[in-house]
Amino acid sequence: SAPKILYNSVMARGDVVIANSLFTAELIQKAYRIEPSRLRVIHRGTNFEMFSPEKIGPDRVERIRRSWLTSPDDRIVLLAGRLTPWKGQKVLIEAAAKLKARGAFEDVVFILAGDPQGREAYVAELDRLIAEKGLGSVVRRVGHVTDMPAALAASTMVVVPSTEPEAFGRVAVEAQAMGVPVIVSNLGAVPETVLAPPQVKPEQRTGWRVEPGDAEELAEALFLALDLKPSA
Repeated sequence: SAPKILYNSVMARGDVVIANSLFTAELIQKAYRIEPSRLRVIHRGTNFEMFSPEKIGPDRVERIRRSWLTSPDDRIVLLAGRLTPWKGQKVLIEAAAKLKARGAFEDVVFILAGDPQGREAYVAELDRLIAEKGLGSVVRRVGHVTDMPAALAASTMVVVPSTEPEAFGRVAVEAQAMGVPVIVSNLGAVPETVLAPPQVKPEQRTGWRVEPGDAEELAEALFLALDLKPSA
């Protein structure tokens, strides 16, 4: 809105303007016509003391897996984000249904972690969709997660299927810091943080980028990722 643009314009009046992503920098430049020489991109940092695999004890991982009612052999696909439509929970449910229809990966559990923040109607929609697709034992809502490093350590894959652009995308970065591959929507700033062909060689890949809202493409990326064998 015009008042918000005017209010935010104070941030664009410094000698140097710092953006937290290329996506944000482009928005700033478009809104305030800043000279490129005054604009710097500095991506948000990650706490490697907190988000580091060697810092997470097996007891923490076991505790969170137990709270999610997963068996020791289950592989977990995690979507961590508040329960709101643009975070893409429905897209992941549709993708999970497509994988189930292929008879693929009976050892995979899809975890929707996040606080509904009063969006009870949306929560009811999610539960209804899970039931309609026959995914009651496969897709689980687990509410707010207090130990995100352990949640990431417990996961085989992390999915960020947002249908609207994000200015940075903390979960994807923290997952990769934990050595967990990610699948993200190819919009906003999130894809900037993911290494994937053609920008890097296949062996340097840290994740996949898919079209937002495309359950078929998300299912295919999940299939490829979950079908990978551990590297030597």
